[in-house]
Amino acid sequence: SIDVTSAFLQGEDIDREVFVTPPKEAAMDGVLWKMVKSGYGLYDAGRKWWIKVIESMIKLGGKTLVGDESFVYFHRDGLLVGLISIHVDDFQGAGNSWFFKNVMDKICELFKISKREVENF
Repeated sequence: SIDVTSAFLQGEDIDREVFVTPPKEAAMDGVLWKMVKSGYGLYDAGRKWWIKVIESMIKLGGKTLVGDESFVYFHRDGLLVGLISIHVDDFQGAGNSWFFKNVMDKICELFKISKREVENF
């Protein structure tokens, strides 16, 4: 089990201009910040995150299940070696040792995670 922290901020860059007022703690009156990443609450935040997740799964060798793209499976030498069920920023994986080393460990390198649990979760 892997939980990604601040998932939407780890998604693809936004392709439109969004300007925000800095938080009060920044003490920058009269200044606007241009957002680079889509944040929670923006209509495209979830989509930009999902695109990055699926592209990453495909680069790691995964294939999505027809009819349920949140289910990704991995084959090696013609055998099923692992699978991942994804819900927003939670990855539930099951597979052999190769799968955990070459897929689940890589996910932890690709994204900043808040929690990873193995075996009992």
